[in-house]
Amino acid sequence: MFPLGIFDQDSGVDGRCEVGGQRLRAAAGSCDASQRLGVAQQSINPVAANPPGMNSVLVVHLVLGILVAACAALFVWFRLGRRITLYVLSLQILVGIVLIVGGMRAPSPHYALAVAGWAGLMGANFLSRQPDSKQNVLVLTVLSAAMLLLAAYIGARAAGIA
Repeated sequence: MFPLGIFDQDSGVDGRCEVGGQRLRAAAGSCDASQRLGVAQQSINPVAANPPGMNSVLVVHLVLGILVAACAALFVWFRLGRRITLYVLSLQILVGIVLIVGGMRAPSPHYALAVAGWAGLMGANFLSRQPDSKQNVLVLTVLSAAMLLLAAYIGARAAGIA
């Protein structure tokens, strides 16, 4: 598997070292740079698979997903960190709902893990205010953070990033 999917089977690269009908040359001086750039650009042009107009919302969802993953790994271990993570995660879920309504789809475990992680953090936030619940809060926080990180990974894989 080549990095970044540059040499996927749909990119036009065949076993005879040809790209888009042009023969690749081993020596750098055998063709000019603009020709090589044109061949390389043909291999990496993105495919517009998303519904039109949803790319900016998807970028916001991605940025919020990175923030949620960072918060889930770093900040959920204390009460204010859990609260901040909950606010960012709630906004993330709302943007995800906008994407679903707009026609975008992700694997169903992405949705289930995100909502379960959100509910777990809500429960941990509630339990943290109860006396003698530190161990339960820790277990629920660890499980919720793991679910959120797994949901972020599944979402990144679905977007083609990871």
